[in-house]
Amino acid sequence: PLDEVPSQDYGKLNEKSEGFIERLVELGFETFAYRGCQPQKQLLVLLRLSIHQLKATAATIQFRMELDPGNISQSIGEQIAEAPKHLTNYRPYDSIFGKYSVDAAESIYWRPGDMSHPFRELVRLKLCALRLESRLDGRAEMSQNLKIQRYLRRGWILNCFPLHNKKAADQLQVYMQKFPMSRIPLYEVKEYFGEKVGSLHLLIVTLRYVYDMLFLSGCFGLVDRAILRLYGALFDVPAHACCSGCANSDCRVDSG
Repeated sequence: PLDEVPSQDYGKLNEKSEGFIERLVELGFETFAYRGCQPQKQLLVLLRLSIHQLKATAATIQFRMELDPGNISQSIGEQIAEAPKHLTNYRPYDSIFGKYSVDAAESIYWRPGDMSHPFRELVRLKLCALRLESRLDGRAEMSQNLKIQRYLRRGWILNCFPLHNKKAADQLQVYMQKFPMSRIPLYEVKEYFGEKVGSLHLLIVTLRYVYDMLFLSGCFGLVDRAILRLYGALFDVPAHACCSGCANSDCRVDSG
């Protein structure tokens, strides 16, 4: 928030906001400030970390990153037989993670095909969030880390959130609109929202399993019901007489 100043002036940061911006710069963030369009005096600050800062942060906290399956198999020099597809869709070297190190070749870390480095969007968001409340500037004993949740409760910060990637969000929406005729885009959901939405993934998978099972049993039920109605129409049998489990003798059909 900005101090109240005459409308013809651009305004200035109050002491808390100025200290907050300085702390962000000390942490290595690149800051881009924009004035809000609302009547209240507000400032929107966009944050980003350069590739150099991302590498330094990942190496300092020993951030675990997914390793490239192809490079792992080449390094080992042995080929492990893949499990049958009906048992698992995972290959032997899938989903193996290792601590990031600036001394290691970056080719060992997995990356999407169109990227020149392993810091894809989800990894960048995680590292930015970790650095935002860290003491990674070498002054751990002298400095106070930023306490975002406390600042939000006290109103020093109005909000703190990642921005949408419109292209990725639109693509994810296209995937979701194709459900249930196509697979559930679990990997795409995880890459966009993060692993903490894992409970949602589990719920979606469970609902899909229930949907498949109910759909099959419902089809058998419809066929069975149609056969019973057809039988009753052809032989002039009341619908309730087709129930073999009925204990009432009046409802039973004489086989003779």
